Amino acid sequence: MPNRLESKHRAMLASVVAERRFDDDDAVELDVLLWESVCDEQPDFDRPLTIPIPRAMYYAAFWLEAEVNNGGFDQFFSNKGPRVALCAMDFLKACGPAPVFGLLEQAIALMPQEWRESAHDDALDYFLDEEDEVRSEAMQALDLEFYELDLIPSFAECRLRLAAQHPAAFFV
Repeated sequence: MPNRLESKHRAMLASVVAERRFDDDDAVELDVLLWESVCDEQPDFDRPLTIPIPRAMYYAAFWLEAEVNNGGFDQFFSNKGPRVALCAMDFLKACGPAPVFGLLEQAIALMPQEWRESAHDDALDYFLDEEDEVRSEAMQALDLEFYELDLIPSFAECRLRLAAQHPAAFFV
């Protein structure tokens, strides 16, 4: 199978999860390798997914964390679109970290219904054209709540646990 990691990485992940070593070098390396393997497939969320749902969830969760940490929910929504945001909700509901679920749910609720139902390109146009001050202030408040979270478990731990639960989706 293309884009799957080797069995040695599967064994490394099993060890990381069993020993709860989510902050060590092996865990960091695995998180990056898993993300890169999913990104190599260039998943398109505006079409029926051609990758397994656990891989799509991993992708969405990684981008949620990276984009919100970099520029807030606005950046995540404008760069990744509504379908990746909804996939990130599925990840958070299934895997955590739990406090982020409520924040993302609130952020999505601030977006117009038309945005939530759009493909990424259309959603981006709508997002940029319909930006308003009230929504922007509310999003910034959610960003601040996100930045103040002390996540236990961390995003990385939740993603690695997901991969460990669905090894066939991630490993040869």
